[in-house]
Amino acid sequence: MLVKFAIDTEALHEAESAAFDSLRRNWWGPYGVLANPQGLGSALDCNSKYRDELQNAYKSFDSNGWPLFCETRPIDWQQGMQTESDLADYRGEFDLALLEDARALEFEIPDGNNGKYSKDCSGVNAARFRHVDLSTNFEAAKLLADQVIPIGQNTADLWRERFQNLVRYSNGNQQITVVDRYIASNIYSNHSNHSNHKELFRLLEHISSDSPGCRVTIFSSGSRVNDFAYVKERIEGALERIGLRKDGISRLTVFICYDDVFGKSGHDRYIRFGRMTCAIGVGIEIFRDDVVRRETEFSLKSPEHFKTYCRREDELRKRKRCFWRWPA
Repeated sequence: MLVKFAIDTEALHEAESAAFDSLRRNWWGPYGVLANPQGLGSALDCNSKYRDELQNAYKSFDSNGWPLFCETRPIDWQQGMQTESDLADYRGEFDLALLEDARALEFEIPDGNNGKYSKDCSGVNAARFRHVDLSTNFEAAKLLADQVIPIGQNTADLWRERFQNLVRYSNGNQQITVVDRYIASNIYSNHSNHSNHKELFRLLEHISSDSPGCRVTIFSSGSRVNDFAYVKERIEGALERIGLRKDGISRLTVFICYDDVFGKSGHDRYIRFGRMTCAIGVGIEIFRDDVVRRETEFSLKSPEHFKTYCRREDELRKRKRCFWRWPA
């Protein structure tokens, strides 16, 4: 869902406040990752009326992980971005370029003609800076942020579309938290009826593959679990296969809590990536099989909800029955 975008520095010289407000809504929204070449980057060092705000945003990212930045190769907008092929050379480094009007005219970027405001330039989409709201990238990201997860969707595609970038650009603190009341009971059910509840292990494999190095914390209820040692053994076995390493999952902590604490906030099931939270109706069950078996609600919560989720997790910690940590 996150759109990696770059800003043509010339666009910042001429941008009106309404256009910058639109950028802020999409970037902080939380739908965007600003490509940040050469340390602070030309987008931050340029002589524009928005320079201070961009630099303050970077300082905020450096201290609390928000809004999001990512590094790319240096971008020479003045001399090195003369043709669409120059832009296409950055395919894979960012998805969207926000251009100043003169360059957009040279690149024949549509200006609302036939209802279009952006154009694919061999793998990199381009739009005018003032049309950030109307670019196909951000429109698609906002649609996915509140779209149900359908029955039959391939779970690998689901991970790539909705979660992968959230892991790759985990906000500064590189903390991922999974809250699902039924994780432990689903693992334990394999003890008695030989069911195949592998959703947690699939999720950990996805995170480990795409994370630049993170810590994962899991909260589950101990309801209907008669043998906590069995649950621990199953998790340990999965970790042996996945492996804990600095550039994947560096630490895993599992809290088994009293069931009543989940009842206080309903059946909340979510995955929190730093300050962004994905609320998922059926929880991590979506990763149980190769395809999704039940349609479920999905909603990406903006960072303004961050403290609410942190308070819920504090309540869960207070009502723990046991917890395990790897490495010990």
